[in-house]
Amino acid sequence: MTDSTIDVRDNTTGSSKTVATKLDTSSNHLPMHVVLPAAPDDIVRGMVSVPSGGVQYTLFSAPANSPDLSYRNYVSSVQVANKGSTAALVGIYDGSITSPDVPMAFVYVPGTATVTAVFQVPLRGSIAAAITVEADASSTIFVSGQGFVSA
Repeated sequence: MTDSTIDVRDNTTGSSKTVATKLDTSSNHLPMHVVLPAAPDDIVRGMVSVPSGGVQYTLFSAPANSPDLSYRNYVSSVQVANKGSTAALVGIYDGSITSPDVPMAFVYVPGTATVTAVFQVPLRGSIAAAITVEADASSTIFVSGQGFVSA
């Protein structure tokens, strides 16, 4: 037996979704299904340079308006590269919340290091909001992220 996928239709948005099942080593289907984004248009990627601390920079722009205005960004992973020698704490923010005290997640990156964070449960942004990042120190920091847009 092999892994299998089926396509289903989202009755709310009308978009197509793919449901995948995976086989374990005993050729039994695992008891969970994962809904994957249906089209490459659902996938979002971003890269931003964060040259100074205390300023928020846009990683993912706000999703385009949908018929029911309910689309939002989800962040599934980020990579933070610090070319400078100063360690930094990088916050990932829901663009509708501008307070530096309310991040969705923090990623600590030592000087001259790269850190990858994978979110098993994706970070969920607000409806029609951008995803922004901010560092607490001035250094040469680059943040790249991957995720998807969904209702």
